[in-house]
Amino acid sequence: FMAGEINSKQEDFVNLLSEIPLNVWEEIVKNEPEWRLMEQFYDKFDFGPLSVLMVATSLNDYQLKGDAEIYWCSIQKNLKGLNNTISINEIWKSLDNFYEKERLQKRKRERLKEFLDSKLASEELWNSSPEEVSRKFQDIWVELANAMKQNKKDKTIVFAMKSLGILLLMAKEKQNVQLPDF
Repeated sequence: FMAGEINSKQEDFVNLLSEIPLNVWEEIVKNEPEWRLMEQFYDKFDFGPLSVLMVATSLNDYQLKGDAEIYWCSIQKNLKGLNNTISINEIWKSLDNFYEKERLQKRKRERLKEFLDSKLASEELWNSSPEEVSRKFQDIWVELANAMKQNKKDKTIVFAMKSLGILLLMAKEKQNVQLPDF
């Protein structure tokens, strides 16, 4: 009896959320720290390298010293020194130095290396366009989980994909995104 009640309440909540107009959702998303603090890099970097940056930094957005606002503000300051023609190695050096000062620094640095060494980061995302990422969103989700040896439902994987979705919204690419069925 209780399970049916919860499902009904969840369904009512989802239905309520679906009634919110798209332009309102877009304003909500634009207030997320990942959007506000990373938007300035959209014109600085090509889409592919920026997608790698967004996913890499999102994978380590856990067990922070402060709230997400502080983390993303620190990431923003750290990335300002990068040239607009960055390489995977430059991203690694910059973020590795950043994570050296963070909580759980050893694990975060390992996760950074694990992602940046993956084919997903160094080839697929790095050379991608918004249209390709939008079209392959589900596949990228699975590839990311596999590259990180995690479940696709794990919070850090879901959050990294949320950040990649935010980047697609910055690119005004929202027509073809296919979300996975969980």
